[in-house]
Amino acid sequence: MAITATDIGIIAGAGAAILGATAPMIKLFLDFRKSQRDENRAIKDQIGGIDKKIDLNSRDIQRVTLFNEQLPLEERLDAGERYMKTGGNGAGRVYYETLKRKYEGKLQSDGLV
Repeated sequence: MAITATDIGIIAGAGAAILGATAPMIKLFLDFRKSQRDENRAIKDQIGGIDKKIDLNSRDIQRVTLFNEQLPLEERLDAGERYMKTGGNGAGRVYYETLKRKYEGKLQSDGLV
């Protein structure tokens, strides 16, 4: 059986109909993918902001611990070391260095060094 011009027209028409029906679905899928990427980017940015706040809160806790004279000196020195590792500076750094010297003097006077 030979393919006629009518058959080719029918096949071409069916192809066009299928393409016409799938094009909106493809566009919908691509739009959905773009919105997902945008949403993922926004979530990633929010998580980054939360991480920064957690880091700042952690450093603040270490600073408060460092300056709390009611806590044991060793605990305050540990907090001071963590404070310095997280970028703490200024009065906290000066106070931490002072506490370290005080602790070293205590160890020497106790004959432990």
